[in-house]
Amino acid sequence: MNETMNILLNRCSVRSFKDEQINEDIINSFIEAGLKAASGGNLQPLSIIKITDEKNSKWFVDQGLQGFISKAPLNLLFCLDFNRLKKWAEYHNAPFVMDKSLRHFWISFQDVIIAAQSIETAANSYGVGSVYIGTTVDMIVEIQEKFNLPKGVIPIVLLTMGYPKNECKIANKLSKDIVVHNESYQEHTIEFINEEYFKKYGEPQQDLTDKLKTQIIKVVNEVDGPIKQKQVEEYLSKESKVSTPMRYFGLHYVANYMAKDNTGLLKTLDDNGLIWASLQNHPKK
Repeated sequence: MNETMNILLNRCSVRSFKDEQINEDIINSFIEAGLKAASGGNLQPLSIIKITDEKNSKWFVDQGLQGFISKAPLNLLFCLDFNRLKKWAEYHNAPFVMDKSLRHFWISFQDVIIAAQSIETAANSYGVGSVYIGTTVDMIVEIQEKFNLPKGVIPIVLLTMGYPKNECKIANKLSKDIVVHNESYQEHTIEFINEEYFKKYGEPQQDLTDKLKTQIIKVVNEVDGPIKQKQVEEYLSKESKVSTPMRYFGLHYVANYMAKDNTGLLKTLDDNGLIWASLQNHPKK
């Protein structure tokens, strides 16, 4: 196995870091690798905020994000940047609609993530571990104010980086048998789906307490209404453990919250000039 494949097959998220700075030459090297990543039309609609000041890293923790962010020597904030491209186009009197086009947003979002992943992989080649922080989506406006992001520069994801303090655990992943479809999509049986997810997660470990039942039932009622609630109550009465999907969608990424603030996020995007996200086009039901 070559070194590139070894890095990719053994990647893991790192949340505990040594008290050790990353050499600036190494940082520049893996950032340069990210800037060589694929980009739609090679337009590269991204900006990266490099954060090494502990006070700025701690700011994320003060906003409610994970404490290890402030312990990492480096945080990279990846932003979708239409501001720079718009200025360039306007200077040359070129027509510009990237900030008004869902198509452009779709491709540009991909560009940002592709660059981030290239940097993550390149950093791993130097022994630098990292973890993605996606919950920046809940604090877009606050991040824009803190880091002086102009209109049209939207934070997408934070990559927290440093040398691993401990050997990290490689997470189980789904197999290609269920993820890869040859030539066209194949609908799998629920039995096969359950089997594949069981291989990934194993037996449920969390006890289903009365408190957790109450939390789950509240979520189900808000999402699917009283009829589904009764079905779930009956289902839970026969269970002693919290099933893995119930843990994810009923207790962790709670379904009633995850879909609640769609209008708020659309408004934030609209305020940044992305007029396709206008609430007038997506009236609240």
